[in-house]
Amino acid sequence: MALDHKAASAQLAFEESIIASAPSLVQQDGESRNTFVGRCLLAQQNAAVSIAVKAESGEVIWASTYGTRRNAEGLAVAVTKDPEAVEVVVPGFVAEADKEQFITNAKADRAKIVGESSTDTAESLAMLATPPTTSTVFQAASISKPISAMAIMRLVQRGILDLDTDIDVYLATAEWKLPIELPESVEPEAKTTLRQLLAHTAGTSVHGFGGYNRKDARTNKIEIPSVVGVLNGAGNSSRVALHGPPRMYSFYSGGGTTIAQLVVETVTGKAMRQVLQEEVFGPLGLENTTATLDDSPNGGDFVCGHLGSEALPLAGGYHLYPETAAAGVWTTPTDLCKIQDAVVKSLNGEPVNGSIYLDASLAKEMLTCRFAGPDGVAFGVGWVVEAETSRFAHSGGNEGFICDAATYANTGAGIAWMISGEGYSQVQDAVNAVKAALNFPVATKPAKKEYTLPTSEEKIAGTYLFKESSLSDQYIRVSRRSDKTVFQFSTLKGEVVGKPAGTEGEDAFTFNVMPRVTSAKFKVNSEGQTLLMIAELTLVKQPTYFKRTTVTTTTTPSVADGPKTSKIVKKTEFYVER
Repeated sequence: MALDHKAASAQLAFEESIIASAPSLVQQDGESRNTFVGRCLLAQQNAAVSIAVKAESGEVIWASTYGTRRNAEGLAVAVTKDPEAVEVVVPGFVAEADKEQFITNAKADRAKIVGESSTDTAESLAMLATPPTTSTVFQAASISKPISAMAIMRLVQRGILDLDTDIDVYLATAEWKLPIELPESVEPEAKTTLRQLLAHTAGTSVHGFGGYNRKDARTNKIEIPSVVGVLNGAGNSSRVALHGPPRMYSFYSGGGTTIAQLVVETVTGKAMRQVLQEEVFGPLGLENTTATLDDSPNGGDFVCGHLGSEALPLAGGYHLYPETAAAGVWTTPTDLCKIQDAVVKSLNGEPVNGSIYLDASLAKEMLTCRFAGPDGVAFGVGWVVEAETSRFAHSGGNEGFICDAATYANTGAGIAWMISGEGYSQVQDAVNAVKAALNFPVATKPAKKEYTLPTSEEKIAGTYLFKESSLSDQYIRVSRRSDKTVFQFSTLKGEVVGKPAGTEGEDAFTFNVMPRVTSAKFKVNSEGQTLLMIAELTLVKQPTYFKRTTVTTTTTPSVADGPKTSKIVKKTEFYVER
């Protein structure tokens, strides 16, 4: 069937960008364009890519999948190579000081893959041997978080859960309680809630999870921990605890989402994967979405995760994630588009598959930011929301997988894509080409600003409010006492003495405060305002008003031997110190 104009434009833009990223490759006689694009992907560390684009109606107008389920040919070649001759591609985001360790880890990962994956086959992995299609599932990684938030909102809709109830109420019968890892001088002054956990504002630890090698699990070399085990640190991640100021700003925590999973499982008495099936996958008619820990997801119609510059398949095919709510969903870009379309339709009071999926007020709640975030981007309930464009989105990355899904709430248009591999930049460039071809709105990039340092430590004392004051009424108060800089967070009882990073220059105005606040930096902008920069957010020192009264006495000489006269003038002025 011929594509319409928008769909054809999207496909052309995507494929041309991918082909341009591998200029040394040439399409062979008799080779299909899809196959050629797959070879170009492989040249940039990607074994497979799937993408879907939806129109303003919410309808998916174009979807396609390229590449291979498992790069068996590349693995066969890798076995014959000298490991020391293989170049390790270091991503641009890796700091210079961490590059050597990154390369060491990459070589160790490659050795494990070559040694253990070489005995795998499509049959042994219980996967289909045919090329992947648009029905083939990839790991959704952290996009599992907003999907799980949607399930929770359905439970809220039925009165089973409440976003603002203390989680201790729900976990009264659970064998776990949130540990506190704050400096001894402070303690939280309020409850922890599902709203905070789903907006990453609870101050909880553990950014993400590494998963568990499927092959090791199948051969009983490792044991997959329970949800409580994960929270207690019994697996391959640290224990989850409160170790930062809650209810202040979004600070990403997969650990917090796993607490939300425990709440759901404790209250419902069901596994999170069952709740997801009942509250999301089933009602939305998602035929290619699952959250099972069972072997061979989607009836074997899946792709393996791939790592490294050679895009080699993971041993056992993929990692297992007992952290279902945070990272455990398998899906397709087409189903991701349907999931986000359900939010838009609910927001507009429109039915999904014949009935209202979420009440409009709850859909609005999901897309309402109540906490501050960097550069106009913050979390609602589960979703990342970009106020300028009405875009709500989420990205993700599991071992061997990368993905992203975004929709514009005001129009319903959107795009979702999933990668098996590590060549993020190649695909992101192609996705940007699609957005440009379809005239998707792009948020204004904030102009680069120049800052100076405060003139003295005393100048940093004061009360700081978030620049996005509409999103947060919280504050941080900074005092100077006995040559020490003291921080008071509005959501914590007590104070913390900041440890300066150094004694000169910027280091003198950079402080370590607590584990979840790695650094607090003070700077001055071009308007003379003193700023506190913390967790990629900016707080502004509030003006301090002072009252000054002056008394002036004026004496008038006597006239004709009369008495001298005096006039006393009292003048009161108010001035501001920033």
